[in-house]
Amino acid sequence: MKIPKQILSFTLIVITSSLLFVPMMLAQARDPDPMDDPAYGFVPPSYLTQVTAATPSSSAATTVSATPLNVPKVELTVSAKAREIYQFGLKLGNNAKAFSKVGDCMSTTPFFLVPFDNSKQYRLPQNLTSLQETVDNFSGSFSRTSVAARDGFSAASLLNPLWSDPNACGRTEGPLNCELRLNKPSMVIVSLGTNGIWLTGESFEDYMRELLNVMIKRGVLPILSTKADNVEGDGRFNAIIIKLAKEYDLPLWDYWTIAQVLPKSGITDGQYHMEWAPPIFDDGLKTGWQLRNLSALQALDVVWRGVK
Repeated sequence: MKIPKQILSFTLIVITSSLLFVPMMLAQARDPDPMDDPAYGFVPPSYLTQVTAATPSSSAATTVSATPLNVPKVELTVSAKAREIYQFGLKLGNNAKAFSKVGDCMSTTPFFLVPFDNSKQYRLPQNLTSLQETVDNFSGSFSRTSVAARDGFSAASLLNPLWSDPNACGRTEGPLNCELRLNKPSMVIVSLGTNGIWLTGESFEDYMRELLNVMIKRGVLPILSTKADNVEGDGRFNAIIIKLAKEYDLPLWDYWTIAQVLPKSGITDGQYHMEWAPPIFDDGLKTGWQLRNLSALQALDVVWRGVK
């Protein structure tokens, strides 16, 4: 049976239109923010003098490497506003013993922070044994797989229900809101920008503001992170992250600066991949993943002690 040319032409138009529509839908879809419900309240604005968290007190660690480790001191400022967000979240029912990971391939299981949930997979340096208190407090969060951290995620993905895990999230729920509902974290480590190099600086900033506003409205304290790579070429994503941390008065884990102690910032392929090694430092600090995981734990430690 011969199909008329008019029908074939119409069919091609329909298919082409559909293919054009799907990317638009991916870019524009957003999940409704449950915190828009007035019952959740709001965080009152307070841009007060910042206070640096005190040096952690020493305590016995379960697993200790043989020698002290000479690493850059991880310094974060924990502001009055950060403490206010955290305390507000506890009143909403957020879990003081839980944090979540939000990000791309730099935040995923089994690499990012996971070893700290298994005493056989890490040994803290002798001069950083006080970090064990933080490991104990957040036990279970390190190895937990976050639905808001996945290979391929960009800042544009996290409020879009089309990127959500259908087995864990609601039909209109984006990955971020889904993760906050499932885990009820008191803090979130946000590491974005390695994926999404097609985003302009303006678009990246807009998406980041949306994400921060969602977390703050839910009383979840974001710990923002710069990244070791510069895959976008002009450093725009790190510059925006630093800008937003200052504007929102949020803790900043400046991994870009920390990573400079390693050759090529610990990046092995000239792009963003890092060599893996567990956080065991008997032979010193050698790989990007060792430094990333240790400094992330230090950042979490400073913020946790600063908001208590």
